[in-house]
Amino acid sequence: MKIIFSALLLLFTLTSFAQYSADDSNGLEISAFYGYRFGGKVDVFYGADLGYLKINDNAAYGVDLSYRIRNRFNVNLQWSRQDTDMDFFGYREIGAEDLGSVAVEYFMVSA
Repeated sequence: MKIIFSALLLLFTLTSFAQYSADDSNGLEISAFYGYRFGGKVDVFYGADLGYLKINDNAAYGVDLSYRIRNRFNVNLQWSRQDTDMDFFGYREIGAEDLGSVAVEYFMVSA
């Protein structure tokens, strides 16, 4: 948790110094974000058992880079991460099997 807090503090500090966006020229914007992401579940086979995987809710954070190429045309790169836990619930058994910690990461590119 201390590492995550330090990384977020560094990201927000860099964001305050690196918000370079000119009005009519090319520019780079760096934005950090922090929020909360809801989990979900999906039906799966786990060994010989049928059930579902559940990813729990947790905090999410990341960075968004936006580069202006021309007027009204940007290229964006976004990375986000959510550190959470994943459990398996079998349909034949009662209870959950803890599968451990997982990191859900998204890399997105847009224009």
